[in-house]
Amino acid sequence: MVNTALVGAGYWGSKLQSTLEKIKTCKVVQVIDIKQNQTLDDLQDNVEAVVIATPAWEHHKDVLKAMKKNLHVYVEKPMCISNQEADEIVKNYNGKTFMVGHIFLYNKCVQELKKEIRPERIMYIEIERQNWGRYQHKISPIQSFAPHDFAILDYWLGKLDIDNIDVKGHYITQTEQPDHIDSHFKCHNQKLFVGPIDVSMRYSWSCPSKVRMIRIHEDNRVIEYDDTHHSVTILYPSMKDGRFNYEPTKHVSTFTDHSPLEAEMEHFFDCIENTIIPMSDQFNGMRITALTNQLDDALTQSKI
Repeated sequence: MVNTALVGAGYWGSKLQSTLEKIKTCKVVQVIDIKQNQTLDDLQDNVEAVVIATPAWEHHKDVLKAMKKNLHVYVEKPMCISNQEADEIVKNYNGKTFMVGHIFLYNKCVQELKKEIRPERIMYIEIERQNWGRYQHKISPIQSFAPHDFAILDYWLGKLDIDNIDVKGHYITQTEQPDHIDSHFKCHNQKLFVGPIDVSMRYSWSCPSKVRMIRIHEDNRVIEYDDTHHSVTILYPSMKDGRFNYEPTKHVSTFTDHSPLEAEMEHFFDCIENTIIPMSDQFNGMRITALTNQLDDALTQSKI
């Protein structure tokens, strides 16, 4: 068993702790509560791996400390905030297992969609996340939500480039960060002859209804992934007589009998035990950080 320390005992940290206790190859020997002024400097000598669930702006510092202690590292998304921080993490990699917590890669709906979608036929992707997570004052909704969606797009479509970026922030209840984000861009993967695909992302902390939806428009199909109901709906044909078809054939699949977080933690410890490179390693984290920062930089420019 791998002696493990959980760093961060807040809302998500508590979920991680209950999940780690189910992993047969993991033994939680220490929980570091940053609210009690504990840090990685307080790690016990017998710790072999850390699971980091501290605030996003602390990840870079905590990851570097853990690497310096020659530990296996799992860090919740985002891996870090800036491209400079991502570069530093990659340069200081210690040869141990390193994994970023992109939980949707272990979601059965997302995995099934990877088999189902036809990248060369995708025309447009809509992504919407409303009323999800807690208000943040140090990071924007982009830094909070976009790493999830870029990780999904990277998983489905390969290593992406994005351009033609337009981002608008709406400030409703606070002035430090926007409550609502609308972003539009084109993505493409020239090596796989994917794109350019139009993508829109809408994020909000101030919506009364919970919406977690990805809608993929192919040339004659629409595929809806509703994360609130763990369902995938395929509508075909989406066009009829030159118009949108409001009465297509509909096929709905629901995936409720799985725990993405448990699958993710099992993957991390399997990688440690068998010296496997995780799906979301430091290079994957670096790509997702770069894409996220392109949107966040566009948000900053839109304020000027």
